[in-house]
Amino acid sequence: MAKVNGISVEIADSLFEKVSGLMMRKKIKPLLFDFRRDSTILCSIHTFFMLKPIDIVYINSNKVVVQVIKARPWRAYYPQQKSRYVLELPAGMGKKFTTGKKITISI
Repeated sequence: MAKVNGISVEIADSLFEKVSGLMMRKKIKPLLFDFRRDSTILCSIHTFFMLKPIDIVYINSNKVVVQVIKARPWRAYYPQQKSRYVLELPAGMGKKFTTGKKITISI
């Protein structure tokens, strides 16, 4: 378990966890992906097979929020700027993050 700005989050470590993310989960819990380097392609997220909307927070390697998205099921999303971390959150929790602000990540 890790924390992002004081929020407890699961970590998607394995390839399977990174590919499946929050798909088919009835209860949405915060999930953090670390892609180990800044990229726009690696950090693309799809919401196929999602049962509910989620918020997506893209964070660069300097731990600065680069984008917050209200994501709907059955879509694909790409960060507008290179990102290292992707945080998937229950819908509405994304408002706790502001583009351009530095955050804390403790893994």
